[in-house]
Amino acid sequence: MKTLATLLLALSGATIAVAEPMSADLLPSPPPEVRQDGLVSVLNGGVGEDEVRWFKAQSAQYPLQVVISGRGGEYGVADVLSVKRGDAELLSVPDAGPWVLIDLPPGRYTVEARFDGQVEKRSVQVPERGVQRLDWNTAKASE
Repeated sequence: MKTLATLLLALSGATIAVAEPMSADLLPSPPPEVRQDGLVSVLNGGVGEDEVRWFKAQSAQYPLQVVISGRGGEYGVADVLSVKRGDAELLSVPDAGPWVLIDLPPGRYTVEARFDGQVEKRSVQVPERGVQRLDWNTAKASE
C-alpha cells in the first residue's frame, strides 16, 4: 500500500513523507449493486468487514435476509440460492452469500441453496412488516 501511495503521489507531482503503510481498511470499496430479477430486488455479497457493515446498514430495507455460515461460524457461499413460491421459481442467485438481501412481498417461500451439488431447503415467512432473517448454518458451507 505504501508503494501505491508513493506511486500516486509521484504521478500527481506532489511530495509527501509516508510514516506508516496505509491500511486497506481505510480504502473505500464500491458497494454491491442491487440486482433486479423481475419485480424482486436483491443484494448479494458481504465479503470483508466493510461489506458486512454495509450489508447490516442496508438490511432493514429488505424483508428477507439470508446469511450463510459454516458450522464454525465462518461465512459461506452457496453455489446457487433460489427462492420459490409454490412451484414457481422467483429468483436464482449464483455464488450467493454470505449475505443475500431480498425485497419480496409478504408470504411463504421456499429457499433452496446448492452446495457442491447437494441441495438444502428452508421455509420462510416474509412478514407484513419488519424482516425475516434466515441464518443458514450448514457444514456444507464450510467444505
